[in-house]
Amino acid sequence: MNRVRIYLDTSVISYLQTEDTPEKNQDTLDFWQLQYGVLNPKSRDDCRHIAIATLSNCKYIVSWNFKHFVNIKTINKVQAVNKILEYQEINILPPSMMIEGDE
Repeated sequence: MNRVRIYLDTSVISYLQTEDTPEKNQDTLDFWQLQYGVLNPKSRDDCRHIAIATLSNCKYIVSWNFKHFVNIKTINKVQAVNKILEYQEINILPPSMMIEGDE
């Protein structure tokens, strides 16, 4: 399988939620679904957060959003997509795991 490295300009991400240009909105949603359907179209903001963190080369996404972010299904899909598209691995975890302690 040929791997294609894609840089998503922020203008692409911004069209995930536009209402004044429905054709660009729909094309962007369709394009996003081709990136292995990590999250569904109802989760546009969540998709945007993951994309921004990935493109910014963040090492972590820290969230209390267990429904869409901090769950094994999303984490595994994000890792798989990032690996296929040759982006660095990104860890998704709750704030409590970022706190250092003796426990």
